[in-house]
Amino acid sequence: MAFSQLPSEMDIREINNNLQEISLTFSRIETLLRLFAQTTLDIQLSSIFTNRDEMVVYELTNGIRSTREIAIVVGKSHNWVADLWKGWGGKNSIVEVSAPRKPYKAKYTLPELAIIRGGRANLNDSN
Repeated sequence: MAFSQLPSEMDIREINNNLQEISLTFSRIETLLRLFAQTTLDIQLSSIFTNRDEMVVYELTNGIRSTREIAIVVGKSHNWVADLWKGWGGKNSIVEVSAPRKPYKAKYTLPELAIIRGGRANLNDSN
């Protein structure tokens, strides 16, 4: 569909204002969705992570960052981070060794982990 004439300066300003309002609305929706998602993650993952710092450590566990680097971000000791990594290993491991003598790497994103662990919790609750 072709325009028979170009939009006026007033039309352009009105379109721009409408686009700004739409953008603001989307930003508000995004904020609400993030809050909802974070609350859902916190609930689903409360059996794994006892506090937000532990969740941040898991998010930062990428196979590259050391315990010392992660400890600085969360304001804890590197031993605390290493103990978390060890606790997350084992039979139902949520981390894996990235290479010999290298830091651990998270196996899942937090949403994936919530789905996996949340599904297991729901299955166990129904028995």
